[in-house]
Amino acid sequence: MNTRLRPVGALAICALLVSMVFTSADATQSPATTIKRKGGQVTRGEIKGLIVQGQTGDVSEGSLSGHGALYFVVEGKDIEAIDEEGIHYKRARYILVGQKGTPDPIEILETYVKFTNGDMMASLTYSGRHDGASVQVDSIETTAPVRLKLLGEFRMEDSKRKLIPALEINTGKGVVSIPVEEIVEFRKPSGGPN
Repeated sequence: MNTRLRPVGALAICALLVSMVFTSADATQSPATTIKRKGGQVTRGEIKGLIVQGQTGDVSEGSLSGHGALYFVVEGKDIEAIDEEGIHYKRARYILVGQKGTPDPIEILETYVKFTNGDMMASLTYSGRHDGASVQVDSIETTAPVRLKLLGEFRMEDSKRKLIPALEINTGKGVVSIPVEEIVEFRKPSGGPN
């Protein structure tokens, strides 16, 4: 039995192994997010931080009154697209807060990060600091784009967590920062307010 490989056979085996490595590497990468800007330009890449959508407002129920806040938080890598229809993703975490005073988005998002990192007392600690505020953290699955206002990216900057009104996208050619105000506005759903 001849155990020597012929040069052509050896090259074919090497080519097969190399293609398997690149195929498996490609399979582990998440698909690029597409972000559409107001001028029609589309940027493709991966958003690294936590993307935050949300709104706040006054709440009144009977004799009770106060302020409410709702924030959806999504890992940038899980966002498929941002366009006129909204932000496309399959699953998000949300934090819902009701309290007497005006909610501080940074403090709420820091509470969210602590909670998702395993500090199950984070919401109770927040509630205690804010006169019995109601705090709920949960997840939601969606098949439709979410049109809740895009606030920006929650990330570390200057050694502090900040809600930056811009998204940093790694395009493969470098990191591009897109201010939220340059991203297309979401269409209003037919038959009601946005």
